[in-house]
Amino acid sequence: MKYVLKQRFLLTLAVSLMLIMMAVVMAGPMVADAATPAQLYIRAISTEPYTSVGQQPKVVATYGNTGGTAVDVYDAYCYYTTATQSVYSTRIIFTKQTLIPGQNANMEYDFYAYRTGTTGVRCVVDGFEAGTGRFLAMTSNEVTITVR
Repeated sequence: MKYVLKQRFLLTLAVSLMLIMMAVVMAGPMVADAATPAQLYIRAISTEPYTSVGQQPKVVATYGNTGGTAVDVYDAYCYYTTATQSVYSTRIIFTKQTLIPGQNANMEYDFYAYRTGTTGVRCVVDGFEAGTGRFLAMTSNEVTITVR
């Protein structure tokens, strides 16, 4: 009886070890997943969507990195999306920087309203993913500035 129990125990142990070894082989090497890639975002607002000739409206853009890898921000700027403009840009406040995962920043674009009309503006942030050098760029929503 002891002999049968011992054989059953050894057989169960051998089968268990084989199953564990098969699971390890099928699972592949135990390497930690690489960090998620960097992901930029940008949102723009106008501080004065409706303004008058002679005023100085601003567009403020908040941009950031929602990925898992740092981004070296190279440039941030705004451009016109309409054929005719009622404002022209006078100054941009932006600093080159590295955004770590989860970090955000702001840029400010100053305009001067010189005639009546509506002007569309979009902002862009671009940079390079740290480590890989992959180029990233993101364009904001369109903001309109109406000069009355």
